[in-house]
Amino acid sequence: MNQPWPYSMSMAPWLHGAGSTASWVRGHGRGVAARDAGIQRYVMVSYFGAGPDHGVPGDNSFLAWTILAPSTLTLAEGTGRIETGPELQGTEVPRQDVARVAAGVLDRPGTAGKTIAFNTGGTPIDRVLDALT
Repeated sequence: MNQPWPYSMSMAPWLHGAGSTASWVRGHGRGVAARDAGIQRYVMVSYFGAGPDHGVPGDNSFLAWTILAPSTLTLAEGTGRIETGPELQGTEVPRQDVARVAAGVLDRPGTAGKTIAFNTGGTPIDRVLDALT
């Protein structure tokens, strides 16, 4: 059954560097807590239309951040394909694909400092993320 996620939920994998474990944390002040813990990589799943002002601290020079801004989340099976771009209108995207994008940006330091808005689309996730780096 295809149901949109009923509310906005942001979760951030915080990584201490290569080979470290990730913790999923939910709540406000994530960026400041990351800085205080010495964390250097920050990926936040936010909502379509979000930008760096949604969860990235003003003084973010210490933090390699990426904001993921998926459109409406669904329970549909992921396709492994998305679309992104400056004129993108929000539609929907399966949660599985959001997780794939989150994992993919962690392996691509070139996505740091970017907000990535996306929907289900026709291009493989890896190809889209490679083009952004």
